[in-house]
Amino acid sequence: MTKLKMSLLALLTSLPFASKANTGLTMDTSTQVDMTYTQSSSYYVIKTTGTDPHICSTALPANMDVKDCRLEFDYQTSADVDLQLFFRDPESEARSLKVPGALKTTGKGEWKRFVLNITPQRNAFSWGNKGSKLRIDFGNRSGVTINIRNLGIKGCTRMSSDQKASFARGVERYLAADYTARVTYVEVGKDNILVRGTTASAGAIRRLLREGRREEALACMAPAMRQAYWTEEAAGRAPVRS
Repeated sequence: MTKLKMSLLALLTSLPFASKANTGLTMDTSTQVDMTYTQSSSYYVIKTTGTDPHICSTALPANMDVKDCRLEFDYQTSADVDLQLFFRDPESEARSLKVPGALKTTGKGEWKRFVLNITPQRNAFSWGNKGSKLRIDFGNRSGVTINIRNLGIKGCTRMSSDQKASFARGVERYLAADYTARVTYVEVGKDNILVRGTTASAGAIRRLLREGRREEALACMAPAMRQAYWTEEAAGRAPVRS
């Protein structure tokens, strides 16, 4: 392996790669106060009936292994709504976050996205572990209809040592291999980027497969194409004959 490839491998494997994580929130209808929370096709419908409408989630089934936390959901609302979040347990004003003007009135058929970084609250309140709950207060008036979908906590989790090792082995195999398809020159200009390289045509690859020259055909494929071929081959749908 050349010094350049070795340097690239060292750089890639040293980066703090993270994968996306998503924890869905399920609301406990037995906790609803001054509101109703019902399911309608692919979303939930909230109708406020009093001046302190709120509902609490069920307990998180496991610790959230995420670096950053965001409360996210899509919504439709008939009026502007302030939110207040209580990071239970215990439940108290001191463990809450007020979000004035969180939800803005939407037009007919319009969905908006609500995203709120709750990392500071998670850290300050040691929230987000198994058994944690989230209470959500929807303003202070009755007669408001709010539709919600895709409610959850999203963020990123750092790769484990095993995941990093597996990634490093994959990068090393990729850098050590020799491919027919390759980029040989890149020039970045003020208004354009020039890329030159070589690749085998799809027709040439099919011809090699028809002739039974599987290894040569595989060598001509880009990595993603090769992986797709292996998948088809394992399922009995390869080699390509036409």
